[in-house]
Amino acid sequence: MIYCEPKSDEALLGEIAESKKVFLLGCDLCANVGYCVHNGLQSPAWAGLEGAGNVKREIKRLKPVLAEHGVRTGSATMVALCLISTKDQRQLIRKTAEYETVVTLSCEIGRQNTEEYLKDKRVVAAMTNKGFMRGTVDQQGLTIRVDKDRLYINNKKYSG
Repeated sequence: MIYCEPKSDEALLGEIAESKKVFLLGCDLCANVGYCVHNGLQSPAWAGLEGAGNVKREIKRLKPVLAEHGVRTGSATMVALCLISTKDQRQLIRKTAEYETVVTLSCEIGRQNTEEYLKDKRVVAAMTNKGFMRGTVDQQGLTIRVDKDRLYINNKKYSG
């Protein structure tokens, strides 16, 4: 999968400085695992019915940060922004109708794909691609965690 890391709040705020209505769009795949690694693998990659908890937590964290700067937000997560059905595209076009800017919590491919079908919106990435990741996950009940001993980023063993 693609390994991506979050941009700093300052960098993101700089990129959306002119926007007063921002829609936060999270991806449950690469970005979710990227936030898991960024958090030192302390949070599960997926947790039962909650799904992609890392992206959802990041959206929840970002909302008050943006609100402090007078930005109104909306949000949603999708299974994959790189593989999105035309039905989901139409739903997202409707959900984002009142927003000026869409911030993708995804890899660059997810951002590009979103930009392609939201042509009238400014689409900004909250993450930066850093390379490729391979690894093994362990399941404990309904919780799936990335195995620290079997995680490689750009073919180098992860050491958090």
